[in-house]
Parts: sequence; structure tokens; C-alpha cells
Amino acid sequence: MNDPLLAQIQKQEGDDSDGEVNPIEKPTNDSFPGRRQMGPQTGPKGVLADHAHYQQEQRGAQADTRRAYNAKMLAKAPTTTTYLQDEAERQLILEHPTDNKQDSDDDDLLDEEDEEAIRQYREKRLAELKGINNHQSRMMHRVFGKLEDIAADDYATVIDKEWRTVPVIVHLYDESIPTCRKLDDYLMDLAQKYALAKFIRVSAMDLEFDLVGSPAILGYKGGMLVANLVRFVDYVGPRFSEDAVEAVLLRSKALGEDDRYHGPVNEENE
Repeated sequence: MNDPLLAQIQKQEGDDSDGEVNPIEKPTNDSFPGRRQMGPQTGPKGVLADHAHYQQEQRGAQADTRRAYNAKMLAKAPTTTTYLQDEAERQLILEHPTDNKQDSDDDDLLDEEDEEAIRQYREKRLAELKGINNHQSRMMHRVFGKLEDIAADDYATVIDKEWRTVPVIVHLYDESIPTCRKLDDYLMDLAQKYALAKFIRVSAMDLEFDLVGSPAILGYKGGMLVANLVRFVDYVGPRFSEDAVEAVLLRSKALGEDDRYHGPVNEENE
């Protein structure tokens, strides 16, 4: 199955490579407009300039890291996990090291065994989450009840740091797409109905994600990506209803009946 985000990233990398400087040619000062042409400066103004330049470089590096991680998260298949879960899986694989003396057939077998171990680990984690998913205690723990705007910089953190029994429904939106605005209205209502789940919306443009004319929904639980509904209209049709949206979220396990809240939503609990 082709991944639209990976294709977009590969295209951007190809465009960048077309603009590389020929190593034979001697670059001029104009070739690097963003690079400083002098060393550290002295005096109050010089120190301030150096500090501003350092902060700019730091922001650029942080933005690159954020874009790379967000792209990784968005490109994942429905059975994969977030960064924290990946680290746990790597540790699991390290506990079953391969023998360098084995031939390629044995290596393939070990790869299959590793994949099976990871699959069993994920099933175990989901079973644990289901086991601690006590509805009454969750109602006392936290109630959400609204669709919350999240900045692209906070996207990964919000998912990874949420309480592990709380489903996180992510709407990747573009205000210029009518179906995104329509989906927002429905998600606001569903957020009140399923107030034990967290509903958030993130600008696809800020995440540099191409929606291909359709809203996208991602569902997480315990840091694990459980629903990957990239072209959401393919699941509900272009003239979808709120009932259709709810049915897809339930069918994909992004939401469950235990996420419903039977009582008034109190914004002070947020």
C-alpha cells in the first residue's frame, strides 16, 4: 500500500537534491545567504547578535527534529507505535540477539520470530490496557468533552504523555477543505458524547502533511497507533453523517463504548 506521506517526503528530497551546488564550482558569498560570514563579535551589540544567531540555529534544528518525528508518526501503519513504544520494542529485540554465524535463511527466520515477538508484545499491551480500563474510575479521573486545538510542535508530546487508558483522536485538518470543517462539527458533538476520550485537531499544513483533499483521523491508545484513517472520506463517503463518523471510529477501535460519559461535562475537569 502506497503511503502518501512517504511519497511526499521522497519528492521533497528529490527536489532538494536538484538544487545542490556543483562541487567543482566555487560557491560565492551569495550561495549561503543564511550563513554568517564572520566569527564571534565583541561589545554589547555583538554579543546580542551572536545570541540571536545561536537561538535562530537552535530553533531551526528543533524544527527539523520535530518535522522528522511528526513525519515518522504520520507515515506509520495502523499496527505500529509511537516513539516511546518503539524504544520498548527495540529493547525486546535486544533480548533476542541474532547469531552472526547463521546464514541468510536463518536470519530471515529470526526476523520473523522478532516480528512475532513484537506482535505478541503489542497484544499483551492492549490486553493490559483493557484490563485497567475501569469505566467508573476513568469517569472520576478526567473528563474532556471538547475538540482541542494543538500546535504542531506539541503534537507528539500530547499523544505520548496522555494517560494510557485515554484514547486520543487526532483530526488532521485544512480549513480550506469543506469536509474538514464538516468533520470538526461532528467531532465536537462526539467529544461530548465520548468525553472520556481526548479529541484534538492539528493543522496538516503545519505538519507538512498532504491531505489529498480529505480530512485524516489517527487514533491512539496508550501511545499505540490503533487507527490510521488517512483519507477519511473513503471510509464514510463524501456526504457523511455524524452517525457514520461514530461508526467508523468504533469499528476501527479508535473509540469504545467505555469512552462514553454519562453525565454533564464539567470544563473544570480539563
